[in-house]
Amino acid sequence: MSEDRLVSVTESEGRRLELYDTGSHPEVFVDGIQGLMIGKGVVKWNFFSTTYNADYTEKDHEYREIAARIVCTPDTFLSLVDFLNEVAEQMKPDDQVPSDHSDTESD
Repeated sequence: MSEDRLVSVTESEGRRLELYDTGSHPEVFVDGIQGLMIGKGVVKWNFFSTTYNADYTEKDHEYREIAARIVCTPDTFLSLVDFLNEVAEQMKPDDQVPSDHSDTESD
């Protein structure tokens, strides 16, 4: 029997948020994301895997299968976008920080 493992602890709006790994979640490798559906109070993300399919042998054709579909609320979606933007900023090398053109005068 496996025990729950504490993975991270954060705080948000005065609440302690503990994330546990129970070992019961799926881990899915994906090659990318294609498609985002928004409606009826939910956002659906389609993640795909590229696979070989004998019916698609042309060089100008790629066969993709949905590997996972993540469904969340619009608030969770916006939170994920903010989180991913923060991670992307941290991944950028220091010399690739975008320059600020706000002090540039226009004619």
